[in-house]
Amino acid sequence: MATLNKIISSIIILLCLIPIFSSEPDLSFANKEIIENEDLCLRRPYHKQAEPFYFAPVLRAKLLQVGDKFSFPSRCFKKNIVSFKEISKDKITLSLQNIEKTDTFYSELFIFHTSNHNFLQFILFEGEHTIVLKYITQNDKDEIKLNGIKLYSFCAGLGTTIQSLFKTFKAYYGGIGYDPKAKNPRFRPSISRDQEKANLRIMELYNHYTPEKEKIILLLILIKI
Repeated sequence: MATLNKIISSIIILLCLIPIFSSEPDLSFANKEIIENEDLCLRRPYHKQAEPFYFAPVLRAKLLQVGDKFSFPSRCFKKNIVSFKEISKDKITLSLQNIEKTDTFYSELFIFHTSNHNFLQFILFEGEHTIVLKYITQNDKDEIKLNGIKLYSFCAGLGTTIQSLFKTFKAYYGGIGYDPKAKNPRFRPSISRDQEKANLRIMELYNHYTPEKEKIILLLILIKI
């Protein structure tokens, strides 16, 4: 009887161990869930306008390892899904799926960035696109494990982005000369009126500071008196 109990116990133990030694692969990594990222452009109060520093692209996703998947909206597509597909000896394969264009004639530039490389991908049509990052070294792979492959895109079109760059430049272009009587006010030691306006706009956007016009007018009157 004791022998029979031992045999039954052994069979039960073996049945319990079968799932542990099963040869079926673990699919949890391959079927990694898609992470939904917010649209960082919406954090800019006037993201559709040409404002100072709005020319800079925003971070859409950060891919660290094979299997990473991120979804995000962008200017030209209501939904984008980027996936880290494969890494081989000297290249990395990504997938970028662009879904439902916001306008028929829109196109979008996506920037894939690592510490050593920048890869540009221009997308015009909906659908799934394969992105191959070439000339990847072991140093690149080690760096990507830490910092990832960062995906950026712009919040506005080319024209608005260039206008934003120009407005940013205006805030710093001035007060670069020594002659107070120079014909071009930007080459005088004091800042120009345009430069003053541009800097006030930056303070309003990023520090939520708006100077009180009444106090400024009163101060000018007192100075004249």
